[in-house]
Amino acid sequence: MIKSGKITERPKRFLVYGPEGIGKSTLGSMFPGAVFFDCEEGTNELNVKRAEFSKTWEDALNFTKWLRSENFKTLVIDTFDKLEQIAVLNLCEKSGKKGIEDFGYGKGYTWQAEMISAFLAELDALRNEKGMNIVIISHSQIKKIELPEESGAFDHYELSLSKKVAPLVKEWVDAQIFINYHVEVFENSDSKKKAHGGKDHLLYTTHTAFSDAKNRFGLPQIINAGQTIDSMKVTFEEHFLPLLGSKPQIKKTPQKQKKTRKTTKQNPKETPEVKAVRKKLQEENIPEENLLKFFYEKKVLPEGEPLEKADPKALKKVVKKWVVLKGNFEKGGNNNE
Repeated sequence: MIKSGKITERPKRFLVYGPEGIGKSTLGSMFPGAVFFDCEEGTNELNVKRAEFSKTWEDALNFTKWLRSENFKTLVIDTFDKLEQIAVLNLCEKSGKKGIEDFGYGKGYTWQAEMISAFLAELDALRNEKGMNIVIISHSQIKKIELPEESGAFDHYELSLSKKVAPLVKEWVDAQIFINYHVEVFENSDSKKKAHGGKDHLLYTTHTAFSDAKNRFGLPQIINAGQTIDSMKVTFEEHFLPLLGSKPQIKKTPQKQKKTRKTTKQNPKETPEVKAVRKKLQEENIPEENLLKFFYEKKVLPEGEPLEKADPKALKKVVKKWVVLKGNFEKGGNNNE
């Protein structure tokens, strides 16, 4: 028998990774019916349901088996790099070794990868039998990358997992999301570089030169999740909740329409800055009214005024930061930026 078309009803597998303290656990807690296997007590300040015992490899196996008789919708493993350490400890204790290097010839790493592979199969059983989504949380690490054809090296964010385990996890998940702060580097009057920003959370959903990421759902390349938990929740409900078979429940307060004054003045001329923005909108097939709505919400432009009335500096900023900002007005604007 042959089936055609998309299979959208299957539970999803997410991997969320990034620097410490950036909000990975908070994002995981937003998944519907979530229960945590908290290996390193990173959810102490979150009001979530979690496994009572989560310190040993047996705890992990027993918890996945116990979940088969429960009705949770999402299992969040926080963090997987800590779970990998637990697996190594279990392997060494059972084999009477002090460390994984003591096995010799890389055998310890091979057996470790086999343990993780078997555990991922247990997680698949939860997906198939209980319809549970799986969210894996991990820390990131920075590695230097050198290209043979280029001189010099650059930093690259990767999973904080071992060389044999990281590929297993990356191949297994449906989406690998890298989360980091939005930072801009600029030169001051003394030609010294300084960093600016560091508050907005950016979610990268596709591979970049500086980070590993992927998704099978057609998500925007970069999603601005704002600076607060509320803005992150709005982002989750807009982009991720529909993938899980749920409809967004974003409450929108109705805005009173302001009366626009009639004027006999001619419309201002189309400046080069306006032309550049309109060209971007046409290339992305985004209605101009979406950008105007975004400008009105951010008080960049008085409501009812045309694009020609906008500050040229603001228009230049839109063109310069198009990839980051366009998600705010692709679907009519939001309040994340």
